[in-house]
Amino acid sequence: MAFTLEQLRNKVQTSIFGRRLGLDNADHIVGPRGIRLDVTEATSATTGTAITNSGLTILSMSTGAAKGYTLAAPQPGVYKELVATSSSTKGMVITLTGAVLNSTGGSTANTITFNGRGDRALLRGVSTAAWVALALNGAST
Repeated sequence: MAFTLEQLRNKVQTSIFGRRLGLDNADHIVGPRGIRLDVTEATSATTGTAITNSGLTILSMSTGAAKGYTLAAPQPGVYKELVATSSSTKGMVITLTGAVLNSTGGSTANTITFNGRGDRALLRGVSTAAWVALALNGAST
């Protein structure tokens, strides 16, 4: 069933900011047009710096650059997305700081390798020491 923004705003039971932001009777946030998250870029110039543990990080390395980054420790419930946009990202390794990555089949890893343009990893923090891989498209552990 589809809902318009107005129909959702009409369901506000507890107002946080009038009809523009509120909670419905099932404690879902309703009203905003969307949620804006941080977007950062990992480039050759920022190699070796920690990648934030939330939002979207674009991996756009240039050819011949050192290919290593660390990902800050997770926060429970927070999403992190990593996307390679450069064909020069082949073999780029993201090392998880103080955490493991739980992926399908019960395996764990502490690195994610990106093999080329379009590779993507969608992670969610399950504790301060563990991520779960919701999607690994082209990227590997």
